Amino acid sequence: MNRDSSPKPISSPKLRTVAVIAFFCFLPPAAIVIAANDHPPHADGNWFMRSAEDLAAGQGYTWPNGPWPGKPTTNHPPLWPALVSVTIRCSLFSNPISAIHATGLLFHGATIVGAVLLAYMLSGSAGTMWRAGLSVALWPGALNSIVAGWSEPCAAAVLILGGALVFLGGWSFWCGVLVLSAMPLVRTNFLAFPALAVIAWAICEIRRPDLRLKRQSLGQLALAAILLYVPSVGWIARNYRATGVFPVFSSEGGRTFYGAYNSFTAAAGQNFAGLILPQFLPGEQPPSQMAARMSELDVDRYYQRRGIQFVRAHWQEVPALVLGHIARAFLPQQQSIASGLVYPEWICRFALYGSAIFFLIRKPPPLWFASLLAPTALTVAVTVIVFAGEQRFIYPLTVLLIIFVCSRLGQHFSVCSAQSRWP
Repeated sequence: MNRDSSPKPISSPKLRTVAVIAFFCFLPPAAIVIAANDHPPHADGNWFMRSAEDLAAGQGYTWPNGPWPGKPTTNHPPLWPALVSVTIRCSLFSNPISAIHATGLLFHGATIVGAVLLAYMLSGSAGTMWRAGLSVALWPGALNSIVAGWSEPCAAAVLILGGALVFLGGWSFWCGVLVLSAMPLVRTNFLAFPALAVIAWAICEIRRPDLRLKRQSLGQLALAAILLYVPSVGWIARNYRATGVFPVFSSEGGRTFYGAYNSFTAAAGQNFAGLILPQFLPGEQPPSQMAARMSELDVDRYYQRRGIQFVRAHWQEVPALVLGHIARAFLPQQQSIASGLVYPEWICRFALYGSAIFFLIRKPPPLWFASLLAPTALTVAVTVIVFAGEQRFIYPLTVLLIIFVCSRLGQHFSVCSAQSRWP
């Protein structure tokens, strides 16, 4: 494949092939999630489920059973619990645990569809489509996120399916822009992603005038840049009404930052370069006590100041913490489904990262695919450095790397088959 080649065009018969492959790839994870349906959501997943129940009951977007009862929350972005609330409100599932699992599984299916589409655009090979579809479908970290109730399956679906629609061109481009605009409302760390994506698309137009994206005029690209931020602006306006402060996108950044940069995570031991919520740090009060005199936003800004104070006072320890965050991205991580998934997930992740680095150096992806991969990688890199190297934060990038590696492996197998020998 030429480095500057355009996405493979997709005809109606090929779209039917994509649908068939995606359907059969979807069946194994569906069976696994159904078998694990009794497993309750974990950590943030439980927060999302309770928040979705409140939304479905018409109580608004509040912190469920939190320190500020009845008050609008800005703690997490709203899209994932809102989508789960739709499933609950439609009475499709009487059990909220089943509702959040089913919603996560639905978006995992959308991720599979987008992965198969992108795999075809990269290679034009049915074999690569099957490899990418099954690899994404059965990725241990994805299955763990679905059962845990986390927002990562939704984030991956928005990124992968939205990116695939953008590269289809025509009206699909605008559908893809609409989908991608929801990304910050699923994962706050992707707030800068739309701007980075537009910059990457513009670079592609400059580097290769014959790329599919060149069909969009400069005005259309500028309009896409605006549309990508419309939902985020709406969320900021809502938060202004709720807090009286502008601009506020989320009140979880300070808590997470302080949770990553403190004396406890800087000390040698099993918690080094980890993520410890501030309420569990020695000397810190729980939010329930702080709520008597501080708002949710005030608490988050207090945590942010505490994190900044630590960085300034212990700046010589920060490089080691940053390297520790990066190292944790390559180390085994506890899974919420079962401890038996720890090492299979780690082996898959380590093999994927190693293969991706090898292929990226040996033969970088075409520019159109790089225009999606690069802003995602930069966003994830900042997240890992500033917060933590948890696999759930890296998952959207992981899906893109799976597609890329499967494409390169398919080309390798084709060359070996044509030469009738292994290298």
